Order: sequence, then structure tokens, then C-alpha cells
Amino acid sequence: MSPAAAAVPADGWSGLFSAAFRQSRNAMVLVDDGRRIVDVNGSLVALLGRGRDALVGHAIGEFVDGGPIASPAEWQALLGKRRFRPEVQPPAEPARLSPRQREVVRLVAHGQSGPEIAEELQIGEETVRSHVRTAMARLGTRSRAHLVAKALGEGHI
Repeated sequence: MSPAAAAVPADGWSGLFSAAFRQSRNAMVLVDDGRRIVDVNGSLVALLGRGRDALVGHAIGEFVDGGPIASPAEWQALLGKRRFRPEVQPPAEPARLSPRQREVVRLVAHGQSGPEIAEELQIGEETVRSHVRTAMARLGTRSRAHLVAKALGEGHI
């Protein structure tokens, strides 16, 4: 079995995402295309001070000060017009992360913030951001979550 295959849990990518979602110290919410809350993690529950049952099934706009800024029709039109993430070109050759980049990505995967990583590794916050940006570019990822998933899945960390 390859290291990449060994890094993916038995229940696949959905299990990996689910574990990262539940364990994240960042408040996270999943919404459907109708902007209704499908799931929340413990950090969001703590942030809003409401139980999970008081959140799931409700429109996300109920928890936004002043309500949603777009009607359902406007939201659908916006979704059709915009790309929320930049196009990412896959790397031309197999990606390799430096030992320091792997260390930074590992700490991101554990839910540590940039300042926490900087303090632990005794480097500047901008250096942490630089390592994350470079690792994202090398692996062809669009976000920190995508970076962590791909780094785990491909056996980089």
C-alpha cells in the first residue's frame, strides 16, 4: 500500500473531511444550496452559544446581523456568475514540500493558527504565511483546508 493510500482513512475522503470538520478549533458551518444549515462543529456551537439542534435546519441568514444581504433569487444569480475560488493549475511535476513546510502544514492540520505556529516554531507570522502559500502552490490547492486534505491524502504529512 502506498503512503498516500495509507493516509486516507478506511471511510475515504469523506471520513477525513468529517474528522477535520469536527476537530477544528475554527468555527465551521455546512450549508446547502438553499443556505440552510446542514451541520456545525463544536467551535461554532460555542461561538454562537446555541445548541446544535437550535442551528441545524435553520437558514444561515437568521444568524447574520440584519439578515442576509441577498434574496434567494439574488443568491442563485450570484452563484451562477461568480467563481469563489481561483483556478489552480496542477503541478507539472510531483510536488515536494520542504521539511519546514511539512511541519507548518502538520500544525495547520492540528488546527493551530498562524500566530500559534509562529510561536511554537519561533519564526515570524509572515514566514508562516509564506510557508503555507508556497505549500499551497506546490500541491495545487486553493485553501488551507484543501492543503491539509491533499497533504494528508498524498502522504506529505
